[in-house]
Amino acid sequence: MQHERSYEICLGNWEDVLPQVCRAIGAPYDAESFVAADDRCQSVAGAMPWSVTGTSDCTLTILLERHEGYFFGTLTGSGAAFAEAAQMLWDAYLASGGDAQVRPAPHEACTKPG
Repeated sequence: MQHERSYEICLGNWEDVLPQVCRAIGAPYDAESFVAADDRCQSVAGAMPWSVTGTSDCTLTILLERHEGYFFGTLTGSGAAFAEAAQMLWDAYLASGGDAQVRPAPHEACTKPG
């Protein structure tokens, strides 16, 4: 039995990586759903989570916050789908100018939730 892991990352542009990550974890992805959730978040105080769960039992949750340009996302799960999706998130982080010294790669940073 594989242990569930968690990987948190902060990205300014989730829309580019979401289709690939959702495909990797076997989750449905509707771009309009994510944009609509972000729009709804702008009209409420505080933060609002948006999440998808895939057939691989991996879940991606993005914390949408009013007036923020960067959102934290947490991928939880295990196995090959988790490893592939976490690597995609890391690659997106680096491509956006993220610092490898600030946010470790998935194989270095994944933790057991709770």
